[in-house]
Amino acid sequence: MLITQADLAALTALNLRQYNGKPIADTAFNPTTPGQVATWLLSANATDMTYMLSAQLATMVLNIRHGLVDGASFDLCSHETINQLVSAANGALSIYPTVTTSAARTQQETLKTCLDKLNNGAPVVPATPCDFSFGP
Repeated sequence: MLITQADLAALTALNLRQYNGKPIADTAFNPTTPGQVATWLLSANATDMTYMLSAQLATMVLNIRHGLVDGASFDLCSHETINQLVSAANGALSIYPTVTTSAARTQQETLKTCLDKLNNGAPVVPATPCDFSFGP
């Protein structure tokens, strides 16, 4: 999948975070090139939950934007649509841009886990019924 300028703008509009090597001091991630996105995604780890949630969120947003995932589908992990899960994850990064409490980390970890499962092919309930035919 090629990351376009429109994708970069969509990612910049999110509350994405990156770890800068200092405890409790991550910073906003606003990519300007596809290479920055690739390096950032490959460097993500769960030591800093805001970073890992950000990476999973960005991956899902790119999957939706490129038509690989239908955001209106229902996620069995979060019990919400994928679009609602994306919104919740982005909101959690806005409220807690740097996790300092266990309750905030637990919330972000739950959102990260659901996004991770979806990014790795977890089953969803389609937004529209599947076509069915009885044959000729």
